[in-house]
Amino acid sequence: MLKNINKKNKKTYKILAAFLAASTLTTALTGCFDPVFSSVRKEVKLENAAISGFINSIVRFTESSTDSESGSTKEKEYLFLQNGRIYFKEISDDNGGYTKNAKNQAWTHDSSFPASLSYNYDNSEYDGRYVCRLASDSKYIYALAFTPVYNETYSRNEPRDLHLYYTSSVMSGWTEITSVTDAIKDYVSRLKNTNFMMDSSIQLFCTNSPKKEHRKAFIRIGGGSPYYTNMAVNQEYNYGNKEAGNYGIIELNGGDTDAENCIPFGENGASHKSLSAVYFDEGDENENNNIHFFNTSASDTNETFDDEATYVYFGNGSLLNWYSIEDYKANLSESSKYIDTEGKLSDTELALIDAEINGFSTFDSDGSTKKDLKAPENVIQQTKGAGNDIISLCLTKTSIIIGTKEYGAYRAMLTNGKPDSSTKDFDSNASTIMTKPYVIPVLLNTNPAIGEEEEGSAIYSSMIFHYTQSTASADYDNVGLWSYYKSRGNWNRE
Repeated sequence: MLKNINKKNKKTYKILAAFLAASTLTTALTGCFDPVFSSVRKEVKLENAAISGFINSIVRFTESSTDSESGSTKEKEYLFLQNGRIYFKEISDDNGGYTKNAKNQAWTHDSSFPASLSYNYDNSEYDGRYVCRLASDSKYIYALAFTPVYNETYSRNEPRDLHLYYTSSVMSGWTEITSVTDAIKDYVSRLKNTNFMMDSSIQLFCTNSPKKEHRKAFIRIGGGSPYYTNMAVNQEYNYGNKEAGNYGIIELNGGDTDAENCIPFGENGASHKSLSAVYFDEGDENENNNIHFFNTSASDTNETFDDEATYVYFGNGSLLNWYSIEDYKANLSESSKYIDTEGKLSDTELALIDAEINGFSTFDSDGSTKKDLKAPENVIQQTKGAGNDIISLCLTKTSIIIGTKEYGAYRAMLTNGKPDSSTKDFDSNASTIMTKPYVIPVLLNTNPAIGEEEEGSAIYSSMIFHYTQSTASADYDNVGLWSYYKSRGNWNRE
């Protein structure tokens, strides 16, 4: 798909990459050597690729149906992904497991999505909308899409005319959430046209929890973490200021989404930089406090379909940081007031663990000096060994797989959820697939209760690279979805 854009204009890949991956797609690869195919051909036969392109989201979705005769409810578990279009596969089997369709080329195109993207070769233009990100909650799936528009003046394709859609069941059609679309339009209208949307910050994300009832979805309109941080508008002191076009973080709820109601700055770590969230019960019996926000795209817990989370993991540069939920609960009383969006001391308090993770600050007692808030000592632990910034994570029973920017993937072994102090080489061929200089924006394990290479294991990874002139002749066949199935015994194209 994107090959056609590059034939028309080599600057296009950079523009679309900027919007599609925001802060995760930021730097260039070097050289044209193809280590993936060089290595994999020595080990296993490559399977035919069905899912290629920029994949920024793989989300869980549970579809419920009621039998008209018995009245019983049956649930099916699905995975949804986007690469411009939307694809899905059912993963729940008839025996209560998650091994169905654990095979190559088992994905189905969701043709019910409106204005699905296509390329018109007659006029060298795109028709329809490009789906750039997905999210899901306990009831709905959400899709953020834009129209690629060719700018004749600057000879560039630009992402324009953004829309947010939702659906409540598989292949049943999608409905636009007009209130959110209008908020995005208002925000985009304040951007500078000649920045080609690289000064924008629109983040769609979700908890993606295995337990359906723990799934929440959000969109942040305005704030930090655009492609070029010095271009961002409304970054900090306008959080939630709709008059300035900054709508803050909005919790999604299908057609009942209230775009006027943003999550307050500081609540459970929410800020103008939030990129992801996890769910865990912090023990205060307040359901609203069970969502925790992060200023990194890489955050996860060790929750499974049957068990509650006991550890939280998140990327901090090239460090894997983590803490136990037991320690979090024990330190709930450790909190402090913080600087609000107007630069003043807030009226509410924030747990110091969330404050340190998300870079919140306060003032000295005399009000003269700004200082960073810190968690209690030794609550947040570290695992070293990732070669570059961590941008994605996924959990197995025995390990945590770590996706990085331009350095491929790593893993740390787990003991009852607790990571080792440093990473360890893969036993599979993962290190010859997800390797430097590839970006790993998405990782997902269908069933985190199963070990990395145990029977029934099914793990997915997307792999991309950033186009520059130095990589103009690189092989685009690497870009797309890869997977590991125990039944197949290796990482291969999906």
